[in-house]
Amino acid sequence: MPALTTRMVIKAEHRETRASKLFSSLVTVDDTVGPLNTGVTVTFVVLGDDAGDYLGTGERFALWNGHELGLGVITRRIFV
Repeated sequence: MPALTTRMVIKAEHRETRASKLFSSLVTVDDTVGPLNTGVTVTFVVLGDDAGDYLGTGERFALWNGHELGLGVITRRIFV
């Protein structure tokens, strides 16, 4: 099955001030879950000059689409 890409909102906290911010994002869900994997891998694209202050490696985030879908931790970042 092809990966699903949709527009969602990423909610994250600033690593120093702990202020919350919402980021509009394109999210791709990888539904190829292995037998030991209890979660889902998502890739999201976020634009914004301050996105790195909120979305650093190891930082937590919430995925929203009208309501909270789940929580996650950023494991890696790619700059394009």
